[in-house]
Amino acid sequence: MSNPTHIDTGGGTSIGGNVQTARDFVGRDQLNIVVHLQDVNDAAQVTRTIAAALSKGDLESESIRADFLSLIEELRKTHSTIVKAVSPLRRVKDDANTFAEDFGAVYNDFRDFYDAYDFWEERTHCHKIRQISQRLNKHHSPITQTPEWGQLQDNLAALSNADDDVIERYYRPFMARFNDVMVKINQHVNDLDIGQAITLKQVFLDELLTQYDGIKEMLRLMTDTIADIELALG
Repeated sequence: MSNPTHIDTGGGTSIGGNVQTARDFVGRDQLNIVVHLQDVNDAAQVTRTIAAALSKGDLESESIRADFLSLIEELRKTHSTIVKAVSPLRRVKDDANTFAEDFGAVYNDFRDFYDAYDFWEERTHCHKIRQISQRLNKHHSPITQTPEWGQLQDNLAALSNADDDVIERYYRPFMARFNDVMVKINQHVNDLDIGQAITLKQVFLDELLTQYDGIKEMLRLMTDTIADIELALG
């Protein structure tokens, strides 16, 4: 085992672990997915305004609104998958007596998910975004004269300029770094260095906490947006 320092777990106990080593390995910049997803979040917010303002009863407006619904559902799946991937690790208790077994179950599920998943359901293809933008430009509606319209054009342009799609540009690198952390925690567990395993888990979640909460909030807002657009289609 390593020669650990002691850290406060926040639960009245201390676990051995090298905090700086864990921080160096995790790397805040490599986990900053919320910054990268800001264009996605902004587009979802403005889409809600635009979709609600499109004319009722107009077939072209209804069709564009349906395209918006499909787009937001894709964006929402990206956020949802991040939450689903991180949540099990958050539930593993920082208890040296139970951590190895609890983490082992989470790690096996994560391996099944990460190794087999191709993220197809969460892909937000730029060609779809460009198609929506082109249709909006051809659809002469009073909404095209509003500030929201200009903002949405900027948001859609930022997303459609991605090299491939949102998944390839932002999500895969985040999940690759998450995988690195999970593999390293598992190595510590296998080496019976439970203190360092717990420390690495804590540091990873601490670095991710604000972003994770932000992703969950945007997930909630996207769900509301989908409901609003569905209502407008009804």
